Amino acid sequence: MSAPAYAPLALASPFLDGRMALLTDGGSPRRFAIHVLASHCNAQGLAHGGFLATLSDVAAAYTLAPWLPDHARVLTTSLRIDYVAAVRAGDFLESVPDRLRLGRRSAVVTGAWLCGAAEVVLFSASFTQR
Repeated sequence: MSAPAYAPLALASPFLDGRMALLTDGGSPRRFAIHVLASHCNAQGLAHGGFLATLSDVAAAYTLAPWLPDHARVLTTSLRIDYVAAVRAGDFLESVPDRLRLGRRSAVVTGAWLCGAAEVVLFSASFTQR
């Protein structure tokens, strides 16, 4: 199996504008990728936990988006993050969604961020439609 071809993803959030350059493969379910920059890291040279949590929340929401009506908007109601290995500037991370549960007004997305073949972050996000 060949590696996915990634292209920049336009993020529809003023909070994220200029803070991260997320890439997507456009598949179903979509996978995401990002080059970790020094600006994403803490004083110890490791990717900041808040950055990795935000990245996971965004990936989960954009994984869910294609299954929603065009007018739907979602709010994150729960986010669980497990940091299982260190992430450093220069690392290339890829998301792997493994479950998507879509209800009438709620949804759950679970997955992992990989650095090469190694899982570095596990995530689970719950959403409600408003």
